[in-house]
Amino acid sequence: MKIKKTIVRFDFAGSKEVTDNLNHYGGSSAVRGFTDIIGELLTEALPKGIQKKDLLLRLEGDGGYLMFKNADDAHNFAIKFHSNEREWRFRIGAATGQIDINKASSDKIVGQPIGDAQRLEKYGAETGCICIDDATYNALSSEFKEKYNSQKNVKGNKPTEKEIPAWCYQVISKDSLNLPQNNISPEKCVTLLRSLDYAPHEDYFRKLIELKEIAFFIQASNAEVQNWLIERLVYHVPSSIQAKKYLIDFQTLALKSCIENFWHEFIDTPTNANPNITSAINYLTDVCHNRPVIILMRRLNYLDQETVAQIFKFWDELVQKIRSTQNRTIKSRFVLLLVAEPTEYKNKSVFLKEKFNFTKLNPTTIKKILKQKNTQSRDIFLLSPMDKLDPKDVQDWLQKTEVLLSLKFHEQNYIDKLLSKTIPRWGNVPENVLNDICIHVFNLRYGFAEIEEKCRW
Repeated sequence: MKIKKTIVRFDFAGSKEVTDNLNHYGGSSAVRGFTDIIGELLTEALPKGIQKKDLLLRLEGDGGYLMFKNADDAHNFAIKFHSNEREWRFRIGAATGQIDINKASSDKIVGQPIGDAQRLEKYGAETGCICIDDATYNALSSEFKEKYNSQKNVKGNKPTEKEIPAWCYQVISKDSLNLPQNNISPEKCVTLLRSLDYAPHEDYFRKLIELKEIAFFIQASNAEVQNWLIERLVYHVPSSIQAKKYLIDFQTLALKSCIENFWHEFIDTPTNANPNITSAINYLTDVCHNRPVIILMRRLNYLDQETVAQIFKFWDELVQKIRSTQNRTIKSRFVLLLVAEPTEYKNKSVFLKEKFNFTKLNPTTIKKILKQKNTQSRDIFLLSPMDKLDPKDVQDWLQKTEVLLSLKFHEQNYIDKLLSKTIPRWGNVPENVLNDICIHVFNLRYGFAEIEEKCRW
């Protein structure tokens, strides 16, 4: 069946560099997240009542083809797509003509407009531009035709290809295509993000960390957010730069067959070839005498209950041993951070609630604990998961002196634009907000993926 349609081809500008870097920083999941967002922007730009499956010919990662019944619908889509709220930049080409639809064939839809749309996008459209052929231009309403005030002949990459007479509309002005430039290192970005409020739970942590020995349970529904939370909490441990830090990942540590592997994690000298619970406790007690010790334990769900019980017995006896030590320096402090991975953070059955006191924090509990000046060795304090990051908190953070002094924008009113127009549209999903901060405030082209490695501990 032959029918006249307007074919639109779109492609993310600079996609090769973007996807290569995303894959480098965050792997295939980061690339998939990037293309998923493009799919969401595509859906938001479609006419009301029209579903993506009704217009989509095919997607190709960060680009694709759409089929519209007329040129005006194609034009309206292109305007909305270019004006997306994330300010992501695309090139768009459109061609109108006869296409052949054969549902019985493997190539269900074929026709010259598909190839022409691709050439117009790739060789005719600049970033932020719509480039259309004569047939599409002639089919447009007069009010839309006025927008296309630039003409050119579009060549392909083959000498035998005929030039396509084309009309262009620069939807996004070339002056605004250049994002404001910031020369901020990933390390500096991480430092600035430490002052982004995570209240009240971070406040609870900072108050209780003044105690000499304490254990916390950290939860998050997203791995990147979890790493960010851990980094900033560790930073608030007094003298954390001088701290002796241990990362115990039970997924990679073979404990099911040999608990001795756990004691080896703490003994970093060859003088004790066969460490056990006693020698590990004695060693850590000595280390903790004049400096902080921070232990981060991840993925306890990989252990059986018997092994978990031995590890908690170790913590209980270690705290009691440290508390009996005389003449500890002011820097001496012992902190245990238990981390529930995003896929398991709602399931705490592995942590033997009947043997340990899991305590939710609130102002009354905090006041009581600080009055006692000591916790029980079996107390583990629950930091509620970070489910939301309010745009209002981001606006307050952006106006802090240390943040503003670190940001240098070429566009004088860019901060005002962020505060009044951009940030209020972000929503409150933590991982999305952090990504938007990195793109729009820090001008990190690949978002949070560029600094996520600096947040890992």
